[in-house]
Amino acid sequence: VADPRFYSVAGPFNLKKLASTAVAKIQSTYAGMPKQYSDVAVLRDATSEHVSFINNRKYIKDFENSSAGVIIVPPDLVEKAPRSASLLISKNPYNSYARIASSFYPDLLAPPNSTSNDLISPNSKIDETACLDLGVVVKDGVEIGENTFVGANTIIERGVSIGANSWIASNVTLAYCLIGERVTIHTGVRIGQDGFGFAPGSPLHDKVPQLGRVIIDNDVEIGANTCIDRGALLDTEIGEGSKLDNLVQIAHNVKIGKGCLITGQVGIAGSTDVEDYVMVG
Repeated sequence: VADPRFYSVAGPFNLKKLASTAVAKIQSTYAGMPKQYSDVAVLRDATSEHVSFINNRKYIKDFENSSAGVIIVPPDLVEKAPRSASLLISKNPYNSYARIASSFYPDLLAPPNSTSNDLISPNSKIDETACLDLGVVVKDGVEIGENTFVGANTIIERGVSIGANSWIASNVTLAYCLIGERVTIHTGVRIGQDGFGFAPGSPLHDKVPQLGRVIIDNDVEIGANTCIDRGALLDTEIGEGSKLDNLVQIAHNVKIGKGCLITGQVGIAGSTDVEDYVMVG
């Protein structure tokens, strides 16, 4: 479920509206489910108020045990659906999910309203020992811990949290992320940008809203011009003590374990899990 620090959800929507948006057929409705549905979620986290989907059999156990109120399913998996769920039958569940998620989150590309025209929002929380260089932009709800330095022209978007004793270089962009203590981020890094999520279609592909975060644990170092995309529904995570070189690309939903070393120009594809103390180069 999307973090309300970063995302504002529309809705709720009833099953008929969801089916129309998804271009899907209502197969069954369960009387115990609520008539309105409030958000999207992955199968294993969904509750009776949520819409989820399955388009890959690797998640079949999550599907069979899901508590989702509505699940978008392909025709060949209808028989395996949990009895508690209402079903939306679609030949392209991922495309149908993309359309429904876009209806819950229609304004992701619109800049969030700020309560101030100041470079440093009065609604941010910055420790008195933190140091911000010239031209730093800090949006509403940002938190910056003690003894943290932020370099010139860095932009920290709404809701971002940075722990104590961290060092952020110049011309960095931080969005949709929670950053731990003693983290070093070099020049030009982009964290929390849109993941590359598209549901293939014809004649056009459907953009899949990216509704997760980036979680950077303590003692991580990130090299210049590295990009770490936020998750699609789950989070992208960089584990404690891991070190990333310059020009590394971390795609959405990637999990990097503790103490990993990743050298320059490595790209890690979406939803990859890297265990602890792995060296990649």
